[in-house]
Amino acid sequence: MDLSHLQFAARLLNGIERARLRTLGIEALRQCRRTQQPRSRDIAMGTFGWKLASLITETMDVTAKNELTRAGSSFSELCAGNGLDYEQMQPVLEFALWFSGAGFAYPRVGDPKLEYSYGRPVYPTVLRLTDAGVRLLDSQNDHPLLPGFLDRAATRCPGLPDGGLVPFLDAYACLEHRLARPATVLLGVAYEAFVERVIDVLVARGSLPADTLAKNGAAKRIVALRSVVPATVVDKDERYSVIAALDFADLLRERRNDGSHTTPRFAFDDIGEVEELLVSAGRHLPALWRLAQ
Repeated sequence: MDLSHLQFAARLLNGIERARLRTLGIEALRQCRRTQQPRSRDIAMGTFGWKLASLITETMDVTAKNELTRAGSSFSELCAGNGLDYEQMQPVLEFALWFSGAGFAYPRVGDPKLEYSYGRPVYPTVLRLTDAGVRLLDSQNDHPLLPGFLDRAATRCPGLPDGGLVPFLDAYACLEHRLARPATVLLGVAYEAFVERVIDVLVARGSLPADTLAKNGAAKRIVALRSVVPATVVDKDERYSVIAALDFADLLRERRNDGSHTTPRFAFDDIGEVEELLVSAGRHLPALWRLAQ
């Protein structure tokens, strides 16, 4: 491999944080997906590499863009298999491993005998999308495994307690490893912590009795919050949003209870359900937190 091409790869990828590379990588895969045959689930790593390089150079100087014209095809070749063995390509390799490990794709390789005959390890040449990967790339909606998902939710809710954010983060980590049941339970724990914090605020204001937390279980605490919505939220549209958030909290409470029992009413074999729960949790959280504002 020409040293100048490796230098270009190093310059291209230098200093890009993991979260930023994930954002760009997913967008590059979405662009690949939009330009390929509708029924194909295969995305060539070389095609992905070209799209990724183009996205990165959009924010770079003219010199970098000119370099892409000269060296872009070689960067694509580096992405397309054992070129990922070079240290300069480590960020791209880590992205491909994350994307596959999160259950969005599984890597396909070339002829293993041919590759190993040169004493080099085998690296992916194609990412074949799973059902979860198709949903992620074909949808423009938010997704719990998109970089910044939790930050976007927390930003809309200043003052959220760490007691809720920590299990929220843990649920996110479980989803990354396709662990549906613990992700659901931890998400339920997070929402219960948020509900308790809202009740603390309303008790301090005198809107709820001082013993609301002590005398009520999780279900009755949600009922108690519903009782104060008419007097606490004046705007009709906001009131509907708060009620919907409490309905979601109650649904999540039931699924969390299911996950804590040896014989749940419904199995935890649908990873898509957990993705939807996490997305809904992020969407409803600002409305729930509205009661504490």
